[in-house]
Amino acid sequence: MDRRGIRLTSVVLRIPLIRVELSSIDSVVAGTIEPSRWGGWGFRISGSGIAYVARRGPGIVISRRSGRSIAITVDNPEQRAALANALLARLPVG
Repeated sequence: MDRRGIRLTSVVLRIPLIRVELSSIDSVVAGTIEPSRWGGWGFRISGSGIAYVARRGPGIVISRRSGRSIAITVDNPEQRAALANALLARLPVG
């Protein structure tokens, strides 16, 4: 996560799995990710949006301006959500 956006990269292959430009994000919240809500384990596309679910538990939910959401299980979701929202606050209005 940086001023360009949020990127999830495969640990094994080092390829990007999910990229979200900062300008396309409405907000990021920390929460508990339930696999059943997002279509199961792993990389999923469902009616709830896109998700990468490695475990049940802490993660972030990215609300995009398009209305679609992205959920990713991560450690320290509160810190990551706060960083994303701080970066969003620095974007120019307009």
